[in-house]
Amino acid sequence: EMLVSCGLCLVTLILVLQYPWYLAKLVGVADPMEHITPGTCFFVDDNLMLTLDILLTASHIMLPLRWVALLPLELACFFCYALPAITLGHSDNSLNMVANNIIVLLLLTIFAASGKRALERQERLKF
Repeated sequence: EMLVSCGLCLVTLILVLQYPWYLAKLVGVADPMEHITPGTCFFVDDNLMLTLDILLTASHIMLPLRWVALLPLELACFFCYALPAITLGHSDNSLNMVANNIIVLLLLTIFAASGKRALERQERLKF
């Protein structure tokens, strides 16, 4: 269980590190928008958040893991988005948008975790 959870955490980290905006900021590009042709690449964090949510939701629904084994993945999804968004900046340069995205991701993570925990509790009662 923990090996699968660690693997999913690694996938989460790779997803965030391959995101063009954060990758450009990590290598020292001050304004990633000036180095691309307009219309060829879009730096919208919503796509990254949706990908992280798909990974999180699919792992909670499809994998036969206990809730506690998925806790590292839940923390990784949240912090792998929140830390770069706060420290490296958002592509829209809007702190309000970053706060909204972090709150939405936090709520999605809490709902997935509580649903998995409730399902686990119900399965134990029926067994």
